[in-house]
Amino acid sequence: MHSKAKRGEFCFRLPPGYEWDEAGRMVKTPDEQVRSAIELMFARFEQWGTIHRVQSAMSEDGLQVPIVSGPRQRLRWGRPDYAHLRRILTHPIYAGAYCYGRRQVEQFLDADQRPAKKMRDQPRQQWHVLIRDHHEPYVSWERFERIQRQIESELARPRRATRRTCSVAGADPMRSVRPADESAL
Repeated sequence: MHSKAKRGEFCFRLPPGYEWDEAGRMVKTPDEQVRSAIELMFARFEQWGTIHRVQSAMSEDGLQVPIVSGPRQRLRWGRPDYAHLRRILTHPIYAGAYCYGRRQVEQFLDADQRPAKKMRDQPRQQWHVLIRDHHEPYVSWERFERIQRQIESELARPRRATRRTCSVAGADPMRSVRPADESAL
């Protein structure tokens, strides 16, 4: 398995927009609607600059995104959610790279001290295989890297208060919270 992966020949489950052909090569899906949706996600990110804004804009426009799920890898369409958009925008496969070992299984004990497993993203230097220019990309490697830097800076920024993160229940985070009697200050 590892030797096939090092050659870029190990076939694994592919995200939306790609499939394996009869010769075992990774190719873009022939479904033009799926291809257009993938390209639109990258274009919208460059237009709006954050994953949350892309999600909001696509939802407001009533757009759906391709989702591949289940044991048979069936394609379905669904509302864009943050996690799905992030997975697509950060996956190097869309920049034409074959990668293996991006995620590793982490084993731990849960709160009840039972064994549990969780998938964890690994830093790029810890991936087992990264082969650039492996297949036809949706975006160039340079464009992909620019998007990654933008996403990293977005995640590093402190979040603005929202109705969900405001510490005063029911308070409008855009207004300052004051006691009813301002003379108490």
